[in-house]
Amino acid sequence: VVQIDPATLPAGYEPMVCEENSRYAGSATSKFVDAIGGSVWRANFYLKQTGETAAEDVQEQSSDVTEYRDYDQAWLNQQSPEISWVYPDEGRAPSSLSVNLGIKAPPDAELSLTLNGRPTPATNRDARLTSSDETVSLHRWRGVDIEVGENIFRAEVRLRDGTVETLERHVWFVDEAQRARLVDDQSVLVADGRTAPVIAIRLENASGHALHSGRIVEFDIPSPYRLNDDDRLAEMAPVDAGVAEIRGVAMGPDGVARIELEPTLKTGRVRIRVPLAGDRYEEVDVFLRPEQRDWIVVGLAEGRL
Repeated sequence: VVQIDPATLPAGYEPMVCEENSRYAGSATSKFVDAIGGSVWRANFYLKQTGETAAEDVQEQSSDVTEYRDYDQAWLNQQSPEISWVYPDEGRAPSSLSVNLGIKAPPDAELSLTLNGRPTPATNRDARLTSSDETVSLHRWRGVDIEVGENIFRAEVRLRDGTVETLERHVWFVDEAQRARLVDDQSVLVADGRTAPVIAIRLENASGHALHSGRIVEFDIPSPYRLNDDDRLAEMAPVDAGVAEIRGVAMGPDGVARIELEPTLKTGRVRIRVPLAGDRYEEVDVFLRPEQRDWIVVGLAEGRL
């Protein structure tokens, strides 16, 4: 019988029985397993959210979907009335085919917004936010649907004196990668048995725009290296199998997948096979280096003459 301690679970989660079978015996915290001598076997448990996630955890989960929350009344009260595009962040790849938009302008300005030459629906217009001293306003749109590929937003800001200022922002939604490259400055390529190696790979289209945030990409990790997170392995699969495993890694908001391996002492080349559009693959080679030490014995010799 394998049991888990509910006290060790992350905040806001509790165990649950996801599939009814005799192995659970009616308990979400214990499970019967068929162990075989000489092997290590795994038992999976299931969790559900309780809605009691701590406030600091919610803040850490900020993404393009919740980006607008960073620009609240307190933020606006510190701003000047210059016209500028506030969000979405151009350096962040959207996670879905809808985006939120915010533009800062004087309170008496009138704004119109188009997407790829067509007016955005009035239903996407959100309530305008104005600073306490009424010197600057934040015009907002929520859940504007975009298309796969390049999306050109153009905003016309008409001021009281009749002058018109035009702002433009390009938002790319890339759902198929054409190439992959290693991001050296975000990788941790060390094999010291303690540090988890991290291989950062950026996936992008032919014009260099990043694959959209949240996309799950299955990388082929060669044996004996293993991903540090093992929650996607098949239930009851032996962990000592000597074959390559295919695992999914979520893309980050910057279009970079951070492949974290289990700590290892095995140095040398690691060849990651990356899936691309059109059933193509690209191989990315990295080299794990040993720990730097002042002195290390590399060999011993003994003989008699």
